[in-house]
Amino acid sequence: MSDASDIDLAARFAESGHDVLDVDGQDVQLLLTLTVDPGDVLEITRLTASRQRPQALRLAVHAGQLIVSSTSADEVALWTTTAPRKARARVDASEPTSLDIWNSWRFGGLEHAWIGNAGMVVHSVGDRHTLQCSDGIGPVDFTDLVVTVQVIGS
Repeated sequence: MSDASDIDLAARFAESGHDVLDVDGQDVQLLLTLTVDPGDVLEITRLTASRQRPQALRLAVHAGQLIVSSTSADEVALWTTTAPRKARARVDASEPTSLDIWNSWRFGGLEHAWIGNAGMVVHSVGDRHTLQCSDGIGPVDFTDLVVTVQVIGS
């Protein structure tokens, strides 16, 4: 196994064709997919974030909308530079739907995701998920963005 500091996760994901990789004994994935019900509320808490560049947690529903504050969209980004440390999103859908969650970051004036050493380690206990995210720049660092996402039923 290569030292985590000198690998390219995006290349390894592409070569393997798998959604999850073993990196130094940890399961690493690009995306967390959950099934959510209409009216479910997602409580998102940012625990830590890199100060080297803006980080974001992105959430997208396959059917329906997410409502954050007064904004309704099928995909939202909670940026470390603008979003509060704790945020809520409500699922506005007519039936259960899939919710995708991943990290992104800004570098060189552009938003990036799923390139270089991007990936996340997910620890789930019931409906509470802790995501330790590595952005794609530099060595793998699962402290670039650390958040919890708690799904609260309607």
